[in-house]
Amino acid sequence: RWGNWGYGLMRQTGGTCVSSGRRPSMGGQANGSVFGMGVLDIAGGTFTQTDTGTFFCLGEHGPGYLSVSGSGVFHSDIPLNFAVYESQQVEGRAVVRDGGTLEVSDAYAGAGQGSKTAYFSNGILRPCGAKPMAVDFFRGVQTSVGAGGITVDTCGKTLSLSGPLVDAVGKLKASNLVHRWSFNGGSLADSVGGL
Repeated sequence: RWGNWGYGLMRQTGGTCVSSGRRPSMGGQANGSVFGMGVLDIAGGTFTQTDTGTFFCLGEHGPGYLSVSGSGVFHSDIPLNFAVYESQQVEGRAVVRDGGTLEVSDAYAGAGQGSKTAYFSNGILRPCGAKPMAVDFFRGVQTSVGAGGITVDTCGKTLSLSGPLVDAVGKLKASNLVHRWSFNGGSLADSVGGL
């Protein structure tokens, strides 16, 4: 846990980190009215979560933040759950920028009352895991794209995004954004037609 009853930060700049624990979380338990806050910053190397039993908490009871940039790769065989528990204090935010790669089997919003956001700017989204379909990625999560654009690599899977990709001010697929699709035998669809 990152930020259980306090502030927790892990910064990875290279190498390989493998986590096999069940239900890892950022932004853990509260100490009275003070909630924990957790940050995982991957600027290089590969962080791999191998346990497949539950989900990765991006904001469990308090705020959780994931940043992936440069040559960094976040790989999780379990879903990424944004703002897990019902609380006004909990929020989940993922930022994938400047070449960073987010590889997850699924990503969705939890029951938390705080914000649930994913932001890409020259970032890569790649579905992973054994399932041939990755349906409704980012359901319930506000997903926005900065000027650097997004590369979606389907890795041979049938992938759909739950909502439209928007620019930083909420416009659908602004014309100045760069979207690159790498299908590798799969397909990509936006279930609400915003791509």
